Amino acid sequence: MRRVHRDVCHEDTIRMLTNGDFAVFKEIWRLLLFSAALGIKRGRRRKIEKSDPGKAFSETYFSSPGWKGFLYLISLVETGSSNCLRSSPDFQNDLITVFEEYANEGLHILERKLRTSNDLQEVFLDLLQNDKDAPARIPNVADLI
Repeated sequence: MRRVHRDVCHEDTIRMLTNGDFAVFKEIWRLLLFSAALGIKRGRRRKIEKSDPGKAFSETYFSSPGWKGFLYLISLVETGSSNCLRSSPDFQNDLITVFEEYANEGLHILERKLRTSNDLQEVFLDLLQNDKDAPARIPNVADLI
């Protein structure tokens, strides 16, 4: 599986949310997982315009045991097909691309919210509880089977 990339335009936000006394996330992979979930919640993906290959990391960096399952669920919902479960390199690379694009959109959403508030707790609570921009219905995986 290829390395996971992120858009260089998010470096300041990533640094702010993962470093220092007020870091919300201990590791970048946790922020990317949250951001991908936020992109999925909104039902939007965004291509990475510019990445720094030196900051890309192996998917093994994700220490969550549910990481692979998360990737497969994203792809199942996205495509409505079980092709993502095939072990071919093309399908595996597509899993990473879909994840990267949802995470990229989620980071853009976070940045917009952070520009309107200095209170990190308020931003995250608003995103988790009162997200008015989310679609009315997120597809249910059971509907796809």
